[in-house]
Amino acid sequence: MEENQKSKSQLINELQEVSQLVTDLRDELVRRDEAEAELRKLAHNLEVQVDDFTREIQREISQREKAEEALAEERNLLRTLIDNLPDLIYVKDIEHRFLLVNNAFLPLMGVSKQEDLIGKMDSDYFPEQLARQYYEDEEKIMKTGTPMINREERTINKSTNAEVWLLSTKIPLHDSKGNIIGLVGVNRDITKRKTQ
Repeated sequence: MEENQKSKSQLINELQEVSQLVTDLRDELVRRDEAEAELRKLAHNLEVQVDDFTREIQREISQREKAEEALAEERNLLRTLIDNLPDLIYVKDIEHRFLLVNNAFLPLMGVSKQEDLIGKMDSDYFPEQLARQYYEDEEKIMKTGTPMINREERTINKSTNAEVWLLSTKIPLHDSKGNIIGLVGVNRDITKRKTQ
């Protein structure tokens, strides 16, 4: 009977240990369920944030694409205007190199393509004295910021080697911070008017 008692006592102890293990296991499962629930909540919140962020990026991309399209249209309009005006138009950088010219400017310089002038200077096309005069006038404009408006200038048409008269306007070109970064020139051929 004593053995039976011990057995009962052992069984009770073992049962209590098993019961404790079951309780511990149940507590662990509850903790895991709570952790999984927290992870699901965090994952959901992260998904919401990613969705919001993605929508914001898509909105910004859309706005940027619209702005780029508007800018391209504006550039196209400006370039169409520049290339089709009868006046000779050019832009030079601070080093007096051509950055932009229009089609009307090409015959004066004796070239057929705009690319032939880009990066070049007056000294690449005109006699030294004339090129120096242009350089000094433009240097003064870029140093002082004072434009030259409607000045009559004699020059040479490099296509025909004929003397021509231009009504020349040169204005300083500024960057977004107000620094002078070059100049814009607009010349009108007034040879016929001068020779009449």
